[in-house]
Amino acid sequence: MTANIYVYYTVSDVHMTLARQAVMRILSEIQGKTNILGRLLRRCDDPMTWMEVYENVVDTEHFKQELREAVIRCGFNNSLLSEGSARVVEIFVEDVLIPGGLEGVLCA
Repeated sequence: MTANIYVYYTVSDVHMTLARQAVMRILSEIQGKTNILGRLLRRCDDPMTWMEVYENVVDTEHFKQELREAVIRCGFNNSLLSEGSARVVEIFVEDVLIPGGLEGVLCA
């Protein structure tokens, strides 16, 4: 079973350009290392709240480790975030209402 990983946070308006550059590097590096094409979204009612989306992740533990390392290497640090914000990682799996949808589901 695959998972979708969502990472959301609020960037500082002062550092928006630097944050976008860092995220673009993260997306590129993650694609190169995992073959997963991530996307960057923003809230329609709050353009400073961003979300990275990584779909169809098979090995979530390996992916999260690659993502942590990419964030560091690509220069995305807390100074790019608005005060009180943090990168929040959420992992979602297939709809549990599908018959047998909970069988073998291991969330890491």
